[in-house]
Amino acid sequence: MVERRTMLAAYPDARRTWLKFRGGAYSGANLFALLDDRAKPAVAFWSSVEKDRKKGWKIFAHFGPSLLLRALSRTIGFRQAMAQAGERMGLRAEPVILTTAEAAIDVDKPEDLALVTAILEQRERCPAD
Repeated sequence: MVERRTMLAAYPDARRTWLKFRGGAYSGANLFALLDDRAKPAVAFWSSVEKDRKKGWKIFAHFGPSLLLRALSRTIGFRQAMAQAGERMGLRAEPVILTTAEAAIDVDKPEDLALVTAILEQRERCPAD
């Protein structure tokens, strides 16, 4: 996940879907670490959740009324919400907060393609040392 401040500091015009919690808002990076076979049921569950990925409240609703209400009222932090969501799926879940804004940029809209193209062109002109 990428925190909103990280994304907007690098790309202030980037439009993302944000999951909002006490202390911050986060956008997915579509990166998951599934460390053993016990995560397989969670993958199946997440497949049903992901159809609602553009509406944060609907994602929270999949994890029960308590998490939904706490997320909507912003009385739960991101790490605690992930822990509760993990419990609901029968596993330990922890967020990985990335400091690279680009991790949250996917290319599913023309404006995202334009942004990614501009990022890559800039890197070609000014490669990192």
